[in-house]
Amino acid sequence: MSGGDIEALRALMRRYGIAEVVYEDATGRISLPAGRSDALPSPAAVARSSLTTIQAPHAGLFRSHHPLDDMPAAAAPRPVRKGDIVAYLQVGALLRPVVAPRDGRLGPPLVAEGTVTGYCSPLFAYL
Repeated sequence: MSGGDIEALRALMRRYGIAEVVYEDATGRISLPAGRSDALPSPAAVARSSLTTIQAPHAGLFRSHHPLDDMPAAAAPRPVRKGDIVAYLQVGALLRPVVAPRDGRLGPPLVAEGTVTGYCSPLFAYL
């Protein structure tokens, strides 16, 4: 796909009110926002980031631990298993878990507590 093809697709997305198109398979994820083309990361950068970070599954306020937990999240780096809840994203009164996509050693959060995060924002790095 050429740069002109991408711009034509983006123009159609803007015309029909589509904010973003996401393609995901076993090798990684590619996201095409309807914004300007110079804002697009390279496919290699997308592949690298999806393998080395835990990304926000949706937008929301970053919470490193559940508000009803007496103790904050464990210190980093720490081992995590695939499916472990590592944080939460809050939208209004709703808390949605952020889970580890694979086994590894989780680094400290890349965003501050209470920060508004966007879809696919990096939240944690794997060490």
